[in-house]
Amino acid sequence: MNVHARAHSHNDYEHTRPLLDALNAGFASVEADIYLVDGKLLVAHDRKDVRPERTLEALYLRPMMERIQRTGSVQPGTGTFQLMIDIKANSADVLPILDRALKPYERWLSHGGSTEYIPNALEIILSGDRPTRQLAARRERNIFVDARIEDLKSPQPGVFRMVSEAWLSHIPWFGSGLISRQQRAWLSDYVRRADDLGIKSRFWGLPDTPAGWRILDAAGVSWIGTDKLDVCAAWMAARGL
Repeated sequence: MNVHARAHSHNDYEHTRPLLDALNAGFASVEADIYLVDGKLLVAHDRKDVRPERTLEALYLRPMMERIQRTGSVQPGTGTFQLMIDIKANSADVLPILDRALKPYERWLSHGGSTEYIPNALEIILSGDRPTRQLAARRERNIFVDARIEDLKSPQPGVFRMVSEAWLSHIPWFGSGLISRQQRAWLSDYVRRADDLGIKSRFWGLPDTPAGWRILDAAGVSWIGTDKLDVCAAWMAARGL
């Protein structure tokens, strides 16, 4: 199986087999949206769709850690696997519950402080309603934050491990034709700023097509996100990505 080190499974939990379908397609990152309901972290895109058995631990944390214990990694061939958790609301309440959920797995989590980052088998990134202030106050952390471009004006050392932006907010390209020279320059600057900080770059809301993936690849965007696991995996394999 080819491992695609830049492949990110957007809204991964909506696939038939959350996590497993992405792993079988060779992906190195998955995304789970969560709500805090009755003390449990439940995975769903919309609050009305939560189900008590679909917890973050059942769908992601436990199977990931079982794989790490068996093979040393979540995805063989990938040193660090990324779990991006999109907190849909109330991050201040979610954070202590998430801390408790991660406690049994601490030894396998990437961690660090303001001057040092130590990669491990699994990296946890929080997006959506981000508890940036609470995490920035910690001297050591094993949970990191998905920045926005405004955050890069005064980056907080050791807090951000990725930057994400809505594609159409910056580049009004809807899937056909070419992006302009000015747009390419903006895109290159976005990637450069992330690279200079040693963090990864990502977009959401890009047309989920080979044409869109080509633009991201050519610009050097770190993560190529998709809902089309097998199609994107085949596209990446054909290009050696």
